[in-house]
Amino acid sequence: MILRPKQALAALIFASVLPAGAQTQRQFWPEVKVFVSVNEAVRFISKASMNRDRDTSSREGTFGYFLDVAMKPVFRRKLREREDVFRRRFLTFRGGVQYTTGLVPGDARPEKRGIIEFTGRYPLPAQFVATDRNRGEFRFIRGQAFSARYRNRLQLERDEKIGRFIITPYGYAEVFYD
Repeated sequence: MILRPKQALAALIFASVLPAGAQTQRQFWPEVKVFVSVNEAVRFISKASMNRDRDTSSREGTFGYFLDVAMKPVFRRKLREREDVFRRRFLTFRGGVQYTTGLVPGDARPEKRGIIEFTGRYPLPAQFVATDRNRGEFRFIRGQAFSARYRNRLQLERDEKIGRFIITPYGYAEVFYD
């Protein structure tokens, strides 16, 4: 049986919300991002999220501040016609800082990170878009030596219009060198 793109996307979404066989608990990790545009190609991002430390299971808060710069496609002029400037610019740069700390006094060790990343976006058939993010992290953790980490994330996404709303389901895989 061959599925059309919308059917395949619906099947992928349905399969992704099913619990895995070894999964014993569900987790909820809220995140809020605020985007403030300076002009068409530059924006500031403020981010706050909460999660659990995978080693100690204690609650952590993460706060970040970033500057995004979108670069114009020079050779692929047809890509300039997209609605969202950061989605029509197929090469972006982000730089900023992120601070992670325990939300309970005396819990967890705080961590500061300087972050730089370059993201390339590549249009694929059937209106899919592949995203390749290359990220460098410069980590300062209390009680540990300075460390750096390289992360590469490949993501596949596709916009779907449902009534007057547009949703963007996606899937990704990430590898990193620590």
